[in-house]
Amino acid sequence: MRSQKFAFGTNTRRALPFTVAGETFFAHPLTADEDLTLADIADRYDLDALSGAVLAPFMTEMAGMLAQILQTRVQGNALIPAEWVLTNVGLSTQTPILDLLRTGKRPEQPLELTSWLDEPFSIQDRAFTARPLNFAEHIRLGSLPEDGTSREVAQGSAALIAEYLDARTHEAGEPVTAAWLTANVTANELGQILSLLQNGPEALDPNADRPEEGSPPSEADASSTS
Repeated sequence: MRSQKFAFGTNTRRALPFTVAGETFFAHPLTADEDLTLADIADRYDLDALSGAVLAPFMTEMAGMLAQILQTRVQGNALIPAEWVLTNVGLSTQTPILDLLRTGKRPEQPLELTSWLDEPFSIQDRAFTARPLNFAEHIRLGSLPEDGTSREVAQGSAALIAEYLDARTHEAGEPVTAAWLTANVTANELGQILSLLQNGPEALDPNADRPEEGSPPSEADASSTS
């Protein structure tokens, strides 16, 4: 009979350090209890149809569980409440973080909310970073009105997109407002900008009227480069 030692347990794997928003964590494997709790949350929601009012409860639960998971893996005495997760983690980074904890291998996708694009995108010569939405910003999308006139719905969306853009520019000048946004982009581009921040450039509608990469933006065009 072959003599071979086996060792099981979450403390048997080398834990890689990783950083999110300036805090260092160690990639100790997820325990069965933690993985099952994550599965419980996923089972309560249709993950293929996460939109509208369903966003808030799912992301609130997920942020609370991720906070517990990260708190037990943070270096030092830093506190990792759910509010920290809502601000510093999003749908685009949740999966890579959990993959790292499950496999112990650093994923190709970023663990930080870094820009989808290598270069800023512009609207009327104003530059913005395409930083993915965090959980808190996603939750606010669920509060957008779905009923009302076309103008009311569009202006509600524009007001929220303007806030997101204002948080993604380092240029001095007047704040980005819904009035400025609707005066300088098309109705279709409003959705394109939001889609870029939510899901990255691959999610943009290929049939939308957008400038070719490398071409100068025309008036009222929002261009992006990858």
